[in-house]
Amino acid sequence: MLKNYIKTTFRGMVRNRLFTSINILGLSISIACCLLIFLYVSDQLNYDRHHDDDIYRITSSITQKGGSNLNIPTTSVPVAPAVQAQIPEIEIAGRIIDSEKFGKDVIFYDNESFYIENGAVADSSIFQILNFDIISGNQEMPLPNPSSVVLESTWARKLFGNEPAIGKIVKISTIAGEFEFKVSAVYNKTTYSSHINPSFIISTSSAGWRDYLSSLSDQWVTNNFAAAYVKCYPNTNIDNVESEIDHIFRNNGASDIKAFGMDKKMSLQASEEIHTDVNFSSNIDGTVSKTFINVLIGIGALILALACVIYVNVATAQASNRALEV
Repeated sequence: MLKNYIKTTFRGMVRNRLFTSINILGLSISIACCLLIFLYVSDQLNYDRHHDDDIYRITSSITQKGGSNLNIPTTSVPVAPAVQAQIPEIEIAGRIIDSEKFGKDVIFYDNESFYIENGAVADSSIFQILNFDIISGNQEMPLPNPSSVVLESTWARKLFGNEPAIGKIVKISTIAGEFEFKVSAVYNKTTYSSHINPSFIISTSSAGWRDYLSSLSDQWVTNNFAAAYVKCYPNTNIDNVESEIDHIFRNNGASDIKAFGMDKKMSLQASEEIHTDVNFSSNIDGTVSKTFINVLIGIGALILALACVIYVNVATAQASNRALEV
């Protein structure tokens, strides 16, 4: 019985090649397009979902002299240490700084040197806030001391080949100077979709950077180049935390606000919202607008709906022909 049904269906398809081709091609292409759109959207919305709950980035909205506004995803150097020390709802805070903003970085090993992009300088606490896939080395404390460096796995292979990277000594030249570092951990940036994928991470307590950042410890209004992250305790009222951050800022930065004739308001942004926020004047490469993602979803739904309409129309036309034959 089933065999007869299959034969009949196949004969009908052969006899009505045009209708069959339109139906198969239309549905196949539309479903393929929808799948591609779904995969892309799913990937974009999956960014930073691997971090723990209650992770936030401190962003700044600066009102400049003259009234113009500047929205940036960073803040000044002393903010993160201060909020961790003074706000009980914050479990831990940490900073990560793009060292490439200050100039090109160079890494040296075995009489070879390479320009290395996307280098970072971070507090050791950043590994307790953001999740990195540490594939070798010290997983509990990737930056155990000021002379440690965490390398991304691609660079570890480029420098050391198949040899173990842990314990190797490299020289890294940044704007703060050229110093030796021991590789303490290697991480894989391809495991997770993250807005932060540095080629290397050295400590804010490392030689050169420690003195430079200490010199900015009283600069609350200017030098807004530090990306600051906080991990709050569960069920924390974020509005209250933002008010406390503003209170700390105004207690410490009132004289600078008056001197520079500007103002700054800081906010907390959930980590899973970072990749789809394009409303900053200086943003991380690769961010995608939520509006763009919603438009793609709408296009996918429209393609599928049109394919279904075409299929129904073709099937109706084919049924009408069959009725005339009868």
